Amino acid sequence: MASEKDLVTLMKSRKRLWKPCELCLSLGITVCQLVRLVERARNSGTALKLENGEHTGFTSKYWLVEG
Repeated sequence: MASEKDLVTLMKSRKRLWKPCELCLSLGITVCQLVRLVERARNSGTALKLENGEHTGFTSKYWLVEG
């Protein structure tokens, strides 16, 4: 299974909004595994955000907050 490091590395490689299904396909994991992975990354201090609504075309998308 992918690690928090794998998630962050992927998201840094192409800085953009990510659909959950794109992250799952790229990391070879399921949506449930992605949710747990994002939670672990957030708990370790990684600034990941989830956006829903009109700004993302009414779909959920993740992004990595730089800072």
